[in-house]
Formats: sequence, C-alpha cells, structure tokens
Amino acid sequence: MEDTLLKDLHQLGLNETSYRALLLLPLVEVAWADGRIQPAEAAAIEDLARKNDFFSTEAQALLQRWLKAPPTDTERELGMRTLVELARRRGGAGASLEAKTLQELFELSCQVASAAGGFFGLSSSISSAERASLDQIADILHIDDGNSWSEMLSDLKV
Repeated sequence: MEDTLLKDLHQLGLNETSYRALLLLPLVEVAWADGRIQPAEAAAIEDLARKNDFFSTEAQALLQRWLKAPPTDTERELGMRTLVELARRRGGAGASLEAKTLQELFELSCQVASAAGGFFGLSSSISSAERASLDQIADILHIDDGNSWSEMLSDLKV
C-alpha cells in the first residue's frame, strides 16, 4: 500500500485491514446533517456495519466515536478523500471497492437519511439539511450516472 494512503488511514485510526470502516463515513455524515443522530439512524448504521462485517476492533471504536460526536472536519475531508482513493485502486487494500461501491454507499446514505421517518407519512422523511448533505456526498463520491440523487430517492420511495 502506498505510504501516503497508509499514513492517512493511520491518522484516521485505521489500517489496511480495518479500512472498510470508511464505508460508514457517508452514512454517518448524512445522519449528523441535521445536528443530531436519531436513534433510528444510528440503529440503521450499526445494522449495516454488522451485516457487512465492518466491525473490526478499530472500526467499531471509530463508529462508536462517530455516533457520539460528528466526525471532525479533518476526519471528514481525509476520510472521504481516502475512501475515493481506495475505490480507484485495483489492488491491495481497497481492491474490493469499485465505482459501484461508491454508488451503493450513496444509496445506503439515502436510506439512513430516511430512517428517522416523516411525520405520519405526511412529509418527506429527509430534511433539507440531509438533502444538502446528500448533494455534497454525491459530489465527493463522484456519483453521476445520469440520475440526480433526488430521482434516485423517488425510486427508493422515500
């Protein structure tokens, strides 16, 4: 693994085996978008982490910290940049990540945004702050398949 990438992972408290915790960062970001994480959002993130085997010791510690307090600006910027770089690689750490992985992460972020639910189905379950966060995540992850994220949300029926 390239020294810079390994250094960035270490700065985040991760290594070449626990890097998959970065896949949770976009989900955490959208959950914190409105200033607090709803219990349903935290549960959705933890459930996805368990289902996808993201719970190495380092990953679990990082996720619990992120669920208690939002990632710092440095963690957010470094983490997202590192996540994109890992997805661009074809070997070593990140070899299992692909461009479609980033698309799937975005879709999971949309699910987390809608996890808290609307008001008796009368309003959108996604706040304007969460929508803005989703726009930013889509931009950072280079999600551009011809569909806007809002079209994707309507396809997901949220």
